[in-house]
Amino acid sequence: MSDNEIYRFGGFRLEAGQRRLWHGQEPVDLPPKVFDTLLLLLRRAGSLITRDEFFACLWPNTVVTEASLGRHIWQVRKALERDAGVDYVQTVPKQGYRFVGEVEREALAPPPALAPDAFPPAAVAPVPAPAPEEPALATEPAPLAPPASPTPAPAPTSTPAPPPPRRLWPALAAGLLLAAAGTGGYLWLRPAAPAAAVAPVNPLAEAAVSRVAVFDFLPAAGAAAGDAWLSSALPELLAQELALNDGLQVINGQRLAELLPLPPGRAPDSAALLRMSRQLGLRLAMVGRYRAAPGQGADGLSLELDVLDAASGERLQQLRIDGNRRHPAALIAAAGAQVRDRLQLPRLSTAIERTRGATTSDDVALLRDYADGVQALRRGDAGTAQSKLDAAVKRAPEFLPGQLALTRTLMQQGYHPRAGAVARAALAHAGAAPREIRLALEALMYEADRSWPQAIETYRALYRFYPEDIEYGLGLARAQSQGGDLKEAQASLTDLRRNHGNADPRIDLAQTAIAEAQGDYAAERDAGDRALRSARTLRAPHLIGNALLERGWGRNALGDQPGALADYRAARAQFEQIGDAIGQARSDVNLGGWYYERGDFARAGDLYQRALGLFESAGMKASQAAALQNLANIDWAQDRRPAARQKTETLLQLSRELGDPDRESWTLSALAALQFDMGETAAAMASYKQALAIAERSGLQPRRSWALRGLGDVLRLRGEYVQSRELLDQALAIERRTRDYEGQAEAQFRIGQLLHDQGRLAEARKQLLDARERQSDHQQDYWGSVTGLELAALSVDEGQANAALKELDRIEPALRESQAQIELAQAAGIRAEALVALQQIPAARAALEPALAYLHNHGDGIDALTIQLSQARVLAAEGKRDQAAGVLDQVLQRAQRRELGGLIAQVEQRRREWLSPAATAQAGR
Repeated sequence: MSDNEIYRFGGFRLEAGQRRLWHGQEPVDLPPKVFDTLLLLLRRAGSLITRDEFFACLWPNTVVTEASLGRHIWQVRKALERDAGVDYVQTVPKQGYRFVGEVEREALAPPPALAPDAFPPAAVAPVPAPAPEEPALATEPAPLAPPASPTPAPAPTSTPAPPPPRRLWPALAAGLLLAAAGTGGYLWLRPAAPAAAVAPVNPLAEAAVSRVAVFDFLPAAGAAAGDAWLSSALPELLAQELALNDGLQVINGQRLAELLPLPPGRAPDSAALLRMSRQLGLRLAMVGRYRAAPGQGADGLSLELDVLDAASGERLQQLRIDGNRRHPAALIAAAGAQVRDRLQLPRLSTAIERTRGATTSDDVALLRDYADGVQALRRGDAGTAQSKLDAAVKRAPEFLPGQLALTRTLMQQGYHPRAGAVARAALAHAGAAPREIRLALEALMYEADRSWPQAIETYRALYRFYPEDIEYGLGLARAQSQGGDLKEAQASLTDLRRNHGNADPRIDLAQTAIAEAQGDYAAERDAGDRALRSARTLRAPHLIGNALLERGWGRNALGDQPGALADYRAARAQFEQIGDAIGQARSDVNLGGWYYERGDFARAGDLYQRALGLFESAGMKASQAAALQNLANIDWAQDRRPAARQKTETLLQLSRELGDPDRESWTLSALAALQFDMGETAAAMASYKQALAIAERSGLQPRRSWALRGLGDVLRLRGEYVQSRELLDQALAIERRTRDYEGQAEAQFRIGQLLHDQGRLAEARKQLLDARERQSDHQQDYWGSVTGLELAALSVDEGQANAALKELDRIEPALRESQAQIELAQAAGIRAEALVALQQIPAARAALEPALAYLHNHGDGIDALTIQLSQARVLAAEGKRDQAAGVLDQVLQRAQRRELGGLIAQVEQRRREWLSPAATAQAGR
């Protein structure tokens, strides 16, 4: 490198030999690699430098990501902001970057050719800035044409090319968006340079190839029975091969099946292709067949490929490729060459051909495992998919489609830490892979690691580099939403609508998730309704089912119970019709939640149990955990504590196996509540604190709130009222900030209980009434009844016995319907106390009997202590002073063992009120 190599531009001077940058007389500090990035731009000022050239020159023999280059370019731009209003670095979409300012070089050597780590001196000559308006980059491939011939192609006509179509291929909003080759998903891998447009030479040019669907191959007459795996393996490999060409957007596998599910052995009909053409801009469809190749020996394999016009269903071309089944890579490469020839796409450059090795293989055993795994994932059998893809990755870790498919499977199962590790390991093999795969792998890695700032940055880079790809915008919105930046997530969706319109129902499905996170259930319902209409127009049954579930959730939150139930049932029927077991299980979970909220625990339990079986069969561990969690809730609500604890401890093990901090925190709080109820106060407080630490460390605000509420309630019963109120106020603040109205209601309920214990009865009533109003607004019948119990007990203490009886009459039918044994026993105790206050002692004794029956069978829980207090009050009113004192002694001893100072104080207060000479005399009268 020459010491006298100096570049001047604007107010800057760069001294290459001294590695210094000046702005006027002020030095500008740059990190070494950022300095090299600027120097490379200056040496090629006015010329495009592709990303691959940046990688080759700045990071030779090193695996780096697209986001790394983006960060270095950003730092260059930041340093050059000292020349206000001048943007020296131009981004060329899908290509690279160009320095666009006028540069003077003070060296005589000619401009060097790019080579890794080689920066020879450049000639002294001013470089004019490019014209303000540059020709638009080609984003469409050349039109269809007949096979190439020695006759040179005519010069391009002056007819303007059609505008590039919008891309409308995001992943399901309800599932994971995985932009990567080989996952049965979207395969959009681009070379460094754009394809030059070729003028149309026949009427087929009107097909204007852009979006291409590659359907599963069909066995033709003469196909061997053992070759069934080729039906999915061949289109997977062909899609990867075609996606190496710029401008082709290829969709196949699972994502294509979500849009257009086909029975095995069936090709798409013209009506289905027409719908996809009109609504999603599909231009071509490819349907292949395979058979034994005559005259080619035992391993001969022949492929036939029909190229269909999606708008008409007409066959435009038919290709035939003969090869050897032991060399599928060569067979697919030959097929790709024929397709490029017919579609007049440019041949692959040497550099791009070298990247092919990361996405194909001649290892038949590897490809068979990969194909079997992809097929299993498509039919919802994640367990089998994981097993097959594990085998494929172990056999060939450099085969990136297998790595990507395995990452996706693990994320669907809920194994996020392992998924992140797989993606991280895949990146070590991605140095020679197409650049978009590298960035897609990085996005998956950060998403699996829940590193939301990095995931946002990576998806933002993808969307900036490839703005026509809607999936990257959806990935950005999802990462922003998961990272807690709902405003930015909404802005990303708004940008997607502006750039891509509203034709794809998955945009609105993504909107439902953001609306739910915002607590805007009307917006969630409306977005679900729009998604449903679009999905029905497209006749995409998977998307129809998802839209019904989302609309139903919004309806339920808004109090439209019949509408929600109808949507959940319709979704269940839709998924059952197409054999989607996971969709059926998700519908069962929603239906179970609907019945659970209304206290029908028996029906809810049956639905959750059915969902659990379906999830277990599919190997969906995270979903299995969710169903188990709901079943534990039902056991607890019906006073089956040992069963609830067993399920909860199983769930805790599963949460740790998955590496899921969200579910682990929830489960620890649930276990703490059970431990406290069963007399293990110290263990309960330790579990709550552990849950709180996990939630705080992982930024899980809803889980933090629940742990705060639970721990606050324990402190209340221990008599630590100040600390209890601090925790409950923190929980309420979180619920208000996150717009969790159900959580707000529970926090207010707990605060009402605390105020009641402190004797601040008027304040307690206000909190409890506010809580019940929120529960009523959100159709929480069961929880509204629980709040009603506290209001009835409060009325007794206020001297309003008739109001207490009226409240109990209102809530007891709902409690009986929900088979809530604990709450019914408590209601009987409160009724008995109200009747004592009204001097109706025989009626009080009769009212108490159901509570005593409950005590006989379930006398070990924390709730049994409150029933015993009611029993002592009735005994004292009957004049049975010694028996009443004995019951109070039992409560006192149990409260002391549990270290519940607050309850101990209540017992002593009741002893003074009920067993004093004055109280005894009153009872005698």
